[in-house]
Amino acid sequence: MLETSVNLNESNGKDAAEIIQEIERLPELERGKVVEFVEGLKSTKQIRYIDRSVVEQTGDQVLREHAPLFKKLAE
Repeated sequence: MLETSVNLNESNGKDAAEIIQEIERLPELERGKVVEFVEGLKSTKQIRYIDRSVVEQTGDQVLREHAPLFKKLAE
């Protein structure tokens, strides 16, 4: 069992341990939905990197496609 010192949530009066107990009592399908939700929360915090060659190719393409604009901006 998870023990926590988290303050009670003001909106529903339950701490994390109580919520986890409720999740554990859910049917498997419903627990799966909770897992998907939590995984979605975690994925929003990931830092993604683009390969250097992709960045260079994309930059070159933008410069080629918008060359007239860049010439005007340089004037």
